Amino acid sequence: MADDESEDDHDSNDDGNDPESKARKRKDRLEQNRISARESRKRKKTMIEELQRTVITLSRDNKELNDRNEALRRELMEIGAKYPNVVPLQAIVGQGAALQGPSGAVADPTARLNDEDVDDSVPGDGSSSGAANV
Repeated sequence: MADDESEDDHDSNDDGNDPESKARKRKDRLEQNRISARESRKRKKTMIEELQRTVITLSRDNKELNDRNEALRRELMEIGAKYPNVVPLQAIVGQGAALQGPSGAVADPTARLNDEDVDDSVPGDGSSSGAANV
Protein backbone atom coordinates (compact mmCIF):
# COMPACT_ATOMS: atom_id res chain seq x y z
CA MET A 1 0.00 0.00 0.00
CA ALA A 2 2.87 2.34 0.68
CA ASP A 3 3.85 2.11 -2.95
CA ASP A 4 0.33 3.22 -4.01
CA GLU A 5 0.47 6.25 -1.75
CA SER A 6 3.83 7.23 -3.09
CA GLU A 7 2.45 7.01 -6.65
CA ASP A 8 -0.49 9.23 -5.67
CA ASP A 9 1.89 11.72 -4.11
CA HIS A 10 3.99 11.55 -7.24
CA ASP A 11 0.89 12.23 -9.42
CA SER A 12 -0.04 15.32 -7.43
CA ASN A 13 3.50 16.65 -7.78
CA ASP A 14 3.66 15.52 -11.40
CA ASP A 15 6.06 17.41 -13.58
CA GLY A 16 4.66 15.69 -16.73
CA ASN A 17 7.77 13.73 -17.63
CA ASP A 18 6.68 10.17 -16.86
CA PRO A 19 4.94 8.15 -19.61
CA GLU A 20 1.68 7.63 -17.66
CA SER A 21 1.32 11.34 -17.05
CA LYS A 22 1.97 12.15 -20.69
CA ALA A 23 -0.57 9.55 -21.81
CA ARG A 24 -3.21 10.90 -19.39
CA LYS A 25 -2.61 14.48 -20.49
CA ARG A 26 -2.80 13.45 -24.13
CA LYS A 27 -6.05 11.57 -23.47
CA ASP A 28 -7.53 14.59 -21.66
CA ARG A 29 -6.40 16.95 -24.44
CA LEU A 30 -7.90 14.69 -27.15
CA GLU A 31 -11.21 14.45 -25.27
CA GLN A 32 -11.36 18.24 -24.87
CA ASN A 33 -10.51 18.60 -28.55
CA ARG A 34 -13.37 16.22 -29.50
CA ILE A 35 -15.81 18.18 -27.35
CA SER A 36 -14.63 21.47 -28.81
CA ALA A 37 -14.86 20.14 -32.37
CA ARG A 38 -18.37 18.78 -31.75
CA GLU A 39 -19.53 22.14 -30.39
CA SER A 40 -17.89 23.96 -33.28
CA ARG A 41 -19.67 21.72 -35.82
CA LYS A 42 -22.96 22.31 -34.02
CA ARG A 43 -22.46 26.10 -34.09
CA LYS A 44 -21.51 25.96 -37.77
CA LYS A 45 -24.58 23.86 -38.61
CA THR A 46 -26.85 26.29 -36.73
CA MET A 47 -25.26 29.26 -38.49
CA ILE A 48 -25.65 27.64 -41.94
CA GLU A 49 -29.30 26.79 -41.25
CA GLU A 50 -29.96 30.39 -40.20
CA LEU A 51 -28.21 31.70 -43.33
CA GLN A 52 -30.29 29.34 -45.49
CA ARG A 53 -33.50 30.65 -43.88
CA THR A 54 -32.31 34.20 -44.51
CA VAL A 55 -31.54 33.41 -48.17
CA ILE A 56 -35.01 31.90 -48.63
CA THR A 57 -36.70 34.91 -47.02
CA LEU A 58 -34.66 37.47 -48.96
CA SER A 59 -35.15 35.58 -52.23
CA ARG A 60 -38.90 35.52 -51.68
CA ASP A 61 -38.93 39.24 -50.84
CA ASN A 62 -36.77 40.00 -53.89
CA LYS A 63 -39.11 38.05 -56.19
CA GLU A 64 -42.16 39.85 -54.80
CA LEU A 65 -40.49 43.24 -55.26
CA ASN A 66 -39.38 42.37 -58.81
CA ASP A 67 -42.90 41.19 -59.68
CA ARG A 68 -44.39 44.39 -58.23
CA ASN A 69 -41.83 46.50 -60.08
CA GLU A 70 -42.61 44.72 -63.35
CA ALA A 71 -46.37 45.18 -62.85
CA LEU A 72 -45.92 48.88 -62.13
CA ARG A 73 -43.70 49.31 -65.16
CA ARG A 74 -46.27 47.56 -67.37
CA GLU A 75 -49.01 49.76 -65.95
CA LEU A 76 -46.91 52.84 -66.57
CA MET A 77 -46.21 51.70 -70.14
CA GLU A 78 -49.95 51.25 -70.72
CA ILE A 79 -50.62 54.73 -69.39
CA GLY A 80 -47.79 56.12 -71.52
CA ALA A 81 -49.17 54.36 -74.60
CA LYS A 82 -52.69 55.60 -73.86
CA TYR A 83 -51.51 59.20 -73.41
CA PRO A 84 -48.38 59.47 -75.58
CA ASN A 85 -48.34 63.26 -75.67
CA VAL A 86 -48.38 63.58 -71.89
CA VAL A 87 -45.55 61.27 -70.86
CA PRO A 88 -42.78 60.24 -73.27
CA LEU A 89 -41.97 56.53 -73.08
CA GLN A 90 -38.23 57.19 -72.63
CA ALA A 91 -39.03 59.07 -69.42
CA ILE A 92 -41.12 56.14 -68.19
CA VAL A 93 -38.60 53.37 -68.65
CA GLY A 94 -35.42 55.36 -68.24
CA GLN A 95 -32.29 55.35 -70.38
CA GLY A 96 -31.70 52.00 -72.08
CA ALA A 97 -34.00 49.97 -69.81
CA ALA A 98 -35.75 47.04 -71.42
CA LEU A 99 -39.04 45.62 -70.25
CA GLN A 100 -40.01 42.01 -70.36
CA GLY A 101 -43.55 41.15 -71.24
CA PRO A 102 -45.51 38.22 -69.83
CA SER A 103 -44.23 36.01 -72.64
CA GLY A 104 -40.65 36.79 -71.70
CA ALA A 105 -40.08 38.84 -74.86
CA VAL A 106 -38.32 42.14 -74.40
CA ALA A 107 -40.49 45.10 -75.37
CA ASP A 108 -38.97 48.08 -77.15
CA PRO A 109 -39.56 51.02 -74.81
CA THR A 110 -39.18 53.53 -77.66
CA ALA A 111 -41.72 51.85 -79.93
CA ARG A 112 -44.93 53.81 -80.41
CA LEU A 113 -48.27 52.33 -81.26
CA ASN A 114 -49.54 52.92 -84.79
CA ASP A 115 -52.40 55.39 -85.15
CA GLU A 116 -54.82 52.56 -85.98
CA ASP A 117 -53.87 50.79 -82.73
CA VAL A 118 -54.95 53.73 -80.59
CA ASP A 119 -58.62 54.43 -79.90
CA ASP A 120 -58.68 58.06 -78.86
CA SER A 121 -62.38 58.60 -79.41
CA VAL A 122 -64.55 60.13 -76.73
CA PRO A 123 -67.39 57.86 -75.67
CA GLY A 124 -70.74 59.00 -77.04
CA ASP A 125 -69.45 61.47 -79.67
CA GLY A 126 -69.98 59.00 -82.53
CA SER A 127 -66.50 59.37 -83.94
CA SER A 128 -63.66 56.97 -83.44
CA SER A 129 -60.45 56.01 -85.11
CA GLY A 130 -58.73 52.69 -85.45
CA ALA A 131 -60.19 49.23 -85.17
CA ALA A 132 -63.13 50.20 -82.97
CA ASN A 133 -65.57 50.64 -85.90
CA VAL A 134 -64.54 47.67 -88.00
